[in-house]
Amino acid sequence: MALAFISRLSGVPPGQDDPVAVRGVSVLLAFFIFGNLMAQTFTASRVKQEVAKEGILLWSMFFAKGNDTLFSRIETRTSSSRDRNNPYPGGGNARDVRDLDGHHEQAPFAATGLHWLFEVILLLGFGLSMNPSAAYGGLTYIYTFTIVGILGVLTAGGLLYLKIDSWVKGPRGRRWRQKSLWQPWTDPLPVILATLSLSFMMLAAFAKVSEGKSRAWPWWVAPAVGCFASIGLGILWWCGLQFVQWAGRWKLETQRLPVVEVDEFGNAVQKAELVEHIKVPVEKKIGKS
Repeated sequence: MALAFISRLSGVPPGQDDPVAVRGVSVLLAFFIFGNLMAQTFTASRVKQEVAKEGILLWSMFFAKGNDTLFSRIETRTSSSRDRNNPYPGGGNARDVRDLDGHHEQAPFAATGLHWLFEVILLLGFGLSMNPSAAYGGLTYIYTFTIVGILGVLTAGGLLYLKIDSWVKGPRGRRWRQKSLWQPWTDPLPVILATLSLSFMMLAAFAKVSEGKSRAWPWWVAPAVGCFASIGLGILWWCGLQFVQWAGRWKLETQRLPVVEVDEFGNAVQKAELVEHIKVPVEKKIGKS
């Protein structure tokens, strides 16, 4: 569409492309795509870092922590390594946190590496077995189906559950109506429509395509892979975590203590967060003989 639009503006006859316009638009699209990839990579890395803070990944604390960025290392190369990498100089107690405004900028390098590893696996898996066009189409379809579809259904469905729980259980429930700051007069119609619409699209994705459209793989492969990669692997990982806790006779408890300060405008700003993973022993229940 962008190439057709530029061609119309350049005055080239229909059916022909201006080489200069094509190269110019290609450069602009490359910049836009690069920026989009950088934004999504940083967002996905932050998501993986937050998941690691819950303690449900292997080597969770390694992926949960942040490291000084290149610019912060250049600006603070005279500082000691211990001060740069330890925002809790008091030994890990959140009450000992000091100099938060002067704390160096950090980024989730370990979580970014984890994200990069899975991206390489996906690119090699699709790129080595398909041509570039088919591989791009497959990866784009799975990304859209998983991120927009499945996560959208779970998000809208979870919000609908909170609203229903607030009505049915009242003060004994999660009290969403007391916590929510925005409640439109059409509530809960928007979230009902969103849940039903996204659910319909997820089911429609498994419908067989028309015979006139050719794909590099069967019509059911992409949605099936998307469901297994997001829901199936998540359930298997959760079951594995439950089995490990049962076999080890311990239960994982996560404590996250945020350090919040109020700025000059009265806004609460989180300056740091202390994360602690505790394995609580669970006594084996002995049945009566």
